[in-house]
Amino acid sequence: MPIVAFINKGFPEGGVARVTMDIARYCKAHAPEFKIVILGKRVGTIPEDLQDVIIGAYPGLNTYAKVMEAHADLVVSCSVRFAGAIKARKRGIKVIHANHGEAFHEKYAIISHRMRNRVLWNLFYKRKFADGTLAMKMARERVIRNYQESDAYVTLCEGYRQEILSILPPEDGPRHIVAINNPEHPVKNPQLKKEKVILFSGRLSDYDKAPDRLLRIWAKVQDQLPDYRLEIVGDGPERPNLEAQAAQLGLKNIYFEGWQTDLSPWYEKADILCLVSRTEGWGLCISEGLAHGVIPIAFNCSAGVHELVDGTGFPIPPADEDCFAETLVKIARLPEEEKLALRKKGIAKAQSLDPDIICGKWISLFREVLSK
Repeated sequence: MPIVAFINKGFPEGGVARVTMDIARYCKAHAPEFKIVILGKRVGTIPEDLQDVIIGAYPGLNTYAKVMEAHADLVVSCSVRFAGAIKARKRGIKVIHANHGEAFHEKYAIISHRMRNRVLWNLFYKRKFADGTLAMKMARERVIRNYQESDAYVTLCEGYRQEILSILPPEDGPRHIVAINNPEHPVKNPQLKKEKVILFSGRLSDYDKAPDRLLRIWAKVQDQLPDYRLEIVGDGPERPNLEAQAAQLGLKNIYFEGWQTDLSPWYEKADILCLVSRTEGWGLCISEGLAHGVIPIAFNCSAGVHELVDGTGFPIPPADEDCFAETLVKIARLPEEEKLALRKKGIAKAQSLDPDIICGKWISLFREVLSK
């Protein structure tokens, strides 16, 4: 029985862990020949229905040692580098690197990490990293390294796959890169009659989700949409700053709802979903919203966002807050029959991401890699 070990930064919180759990549940129901192990640097409570599938969860991770301890036949490294990949492959263990972000998403983390120390940033790092060129170079080098250390490399969409193919050295030989979307659970009888609610759902962090942009956009449109509410669901380090910014801008009809374990009630009532991120690999909030019939408007910051929003909502040129504001008003004022048509397109898109379809692709990849 092949043992597949997933390496997650944190578990079971976050989008990456959600995908891991979907695959584990699929294996339990449809591919019981695989045993799933979860290796996490930060490990919380394991869901009850996965207790018999997840046979190990290791805080304080020494990754290679734990892979060996789990007797893994295949390692799936989820957006983190498996430092022992070369050593493991020499022992016959197969390695898949799963990039759960934009093709070169680490460029943002590279800059953000250095900005944490403001003194060093102003004295040294700003000159080297402010324009993003060096960070992009470093991010590309990391992608090439992860690809070369793996038996297969997974991206979230075909657009990312093509971006990575374009930078790989020609001497690397056959390109074993696969595009597999993130799964989305279908919603039974989604509510199509919506309230006048505009929704933001996500972590309240600065460098990636950039929720301060939405507050400035709301300041531009709130008087044009007096019967709408802006509901911000989520929590994070930026929340105090955002609440202060909302007061400073004199925002009306804005509600900070905090972190919620179940977002369904918000998706069920929301008319429009806003994504204002600087970087977004896939945007689980978009696919969740589509499944509930919510119309998305999003900064077109990545191939993954574009794949979700194109045809189902409104992609906006990155960082163009004026265009976002104008489009938000336009969507809110659309006739109901036009909104209904968009909602149905979104639901159909989400249904194409059914976990049975997406996880089946993962199992096919496992079998292919293990057979070589």
